Amino acid sequence: MSSERKLYPLTASQKMHYFTIQYCPMKQVLNIATSLTIEADIDFGVLKQSIYEVYDRYESMRLRFCWDENGEVMQYVVPHEERDIPYFEFSHWKFEDAENEMKKWSRVPFERFDSPMNKVVMISMPDGYKGIYLLVDHMTMDAQSIVLFFKDVITIYCHKMYGYDYPKPLASYIEQLEKDLKYEANSKALNRDRAYWKEVIESSEPIYTDIQGQPRLQQQREESGNPNLRAAVNDGVSNEGEFHTDIDPEKMCSILFTSGTTGKSKGVMLSHKSLADNATCMDMGESEGTVSLTVLPIHHAYCFTCDILACMCMGVTICFNDSIMRIVKNLQLFRPHIMLLVPLIIETLNFKLNELCRQYPDVPKRALAVQVFGENLHTIYSGGAYLNPQLIKQFKEYGIALVQGYGMTEFSPRISANIKTYSKLGSVGHLVPGCEAKIEDGEILVKGNSRMIGYYKDEAETNKAITPDGWLRTGDLGYVDEDGFVFITGRKKNLIILANGENVSPEELENKFSGWLLAKELMVYAENGVIVFEMYPNADVVAAMQISDVEAVVKAKVAQINEDLPLYKRIIKVIIRDEEFKKTASGKIKRKY
Repeated sequence: MSSERKLYPLTASQKMHYFTIQYCPMKQVLNIATSLTIEADIDFGVLKQSIYEVYDRYESMRLRFCWDENGEVMQYVVPHEERDIPYFEFSHWKFEDAENEMKKWSRVPFERFDSPMNKVVMISMPDGYKGIYLLVDHMTMDAQSIVLFFKDVITIYCHKMYGYDYPKPLASYIEQLEKDLKYEANSKALNRDRAYWKEVIESSEPIYTDIQGQPRLQQQREESGNPNLRAAVNDGVSNEGEFHTDIDPEKMCSILFTSGTTGKSKGVMLSHKSLADNATCMDMGESEGTVSLTVLPIHHAYCFTCDILACMCMGVTICFNDSIMRIVKNLQLFRPHIMLLVPLIIETLNFKLNELCRQYPDVPKRALAVQVFGENLHTIYSGGAYLNPQLIKQFKEYGIALVQGYGMTEFSPRISANIKTYSKLGSVGHLVPGCEAKIEDGEILVKGNSRMIGYYKDEAETNKAITPDGWLRTGDLGYVDEDGFVFITGRKKNLIILANGENVSPEELENKFSGWLLAKELMVYAENGVIVFEMYPNADVVAAMQISDVEAVVKAKVAQINEDLPLYKRIIKVIIRDEEFKKTASGKIKRKY
């Protein structure tokens, strides 16, 4: 992060937009597009100079958003705007085609972080009119600001061409922002208003923008099988083909088998409704034009729902990685914007990036990341296992947002998810819309339309997993905070109960070693009444660091971890493995009991 730029928090209205946008299936909802043209000859060279001067005068036109060290969304103003202002010739187009082309421009969402939040194009229209097309993000400008922008451009252009008076200085966006933030900080009604609008957004019926809004939303709720859908896309274009079949949303759609990490693999029966609900329950912040590279097994719920179904709903282009051995080649071939990965792959990529940083210390980290991922990758979604929060900070330095979610096959799978604009470090995300949660004896229970029908031909296990009143037992220990964010502390089945009655979560201890490059695989468990740490070392790290006595290094690391633990949680025995742990079909380590 540059030390020269000054960061400011979002205003209350900006925060409201960020909070609301997660419920909308198309993130370009904040786009405002318009154009101003006149029937006259225009010197486009002078017009371009005039626009650049307005950029210098207009701080909100130079506004950017970013994350700070704590993962909070902030804003700042760049000192000067140097990007090109393009010219587009529509003179030989049909007027309708020209309008449709500009509508396409208007549907493209902004990158949102550390990038411009407006687009200016000089245009010549089929009717002979000439002028400016302007696209802005509502987070930075409103209708009045757009009018002032056009007025400023016209006035400066007339000053340069005809000697008109130069416009007076504009009010400072930053000065007004500081006043607004100061006012909000001293407002006694702020928390009350925040709670009110949170309640309105999450529990009330949507506010419809036109007379067709309510029936259109109801139609999409019925089509998706998701009665909690909060927004409908109404682009005026029918996507229906000739093929049609009636589908019962309650009927089984697929059987996906659990990985069997803590027991035998079970066939999870998911309905059309549960999959449709989970695929459309929230906005991932992506849209048409986004490219995703799929590297995970499609027969697992995480990839099936989030990488395939959800991306199809958003119009994302899905590219398939044909082999884990060719992932680097395919990254350069497809140049994706997003990827869904598991922590094991993320940690491997992070190790390679760290190695590049050590080899080329003078090269910017973003430039090194581009060499590995291509220039487009901006977001990696993580799921399937614990993600070290430190990795989120490290990938941010490479210019890549790393966001974590949580779920299980039995819930289709998403239960909670962080998104780029609404997250908490250390949490596995906010409960997705339509998902309820409660804590019972430390265990997280969830309910919603995404819940499975049951286990295939296994009524006994189904009755263990689903309570009589419909709650699904996740088997995970944790809590949900006052803002609806989920925190996982361990796995109920894995809980170690010592002879003195103390309970120890092995995941809590394992997470202490997360990010340690020497540990390729590890597991904590109890044996003969003591806590055991078993590890398979990373041979590449051993060679790179020239470690001659691996066991001594591991025991020193364990001793360091033990110093900060209460006596009953301390690791007593260390085992170094010569081969990898046995794993499930999804690559997870099989637990010892």
